[in-house]
Amino acid sequence: MLTPAADVLIYAMTGENPAYAKAALKLLRSDHLLILKTVLCEVATTLKARYGLNAEQIQTALKTIAGLENATLEDAPAVELALLLQGPELDFVSALNLAQSRISVHYATFDEHVADFVRSRLDSPRVLLMPQGEQV
Repeated sequence: MLTPAADVLIYAMTGENPAYAKAALKLLRSDHLLILKTVLCEVATTLKARYGLNAEQIQTALKTIAGLENATLEDAPAVELALLLQGPELDFVSALNLAQSRISVHYATFDEHVADFVRSRLDSPRVLLMPQGEQV
């Protein structure tokens, strides 16, 4: 089993450096893959920050990785839920955090947009919107 780093996946997807892309694709086809959640987060962040991809393009890229026949996803239920939740309103990293909190009673955030998004799509966990301007 092989666990690829984010850069291997990114070179394979973008082809930015043809030699690296070729080597990455060969490596990704050579063994069964374990795709870590942290690697998917790094891929999503890099595709947005460095390559300027939008939410839909990032979602497509991550679904492509997750759908590889020779891949196993770390915490597949959480990753799959995050891929469903991710979009213009909620980036993949936030969606994964939320998906991993599915066993919690509450999900706390200061972000009203995230709170509204979660309330409109999930029954659990319940959202705890933190009061803004409070002194701790």
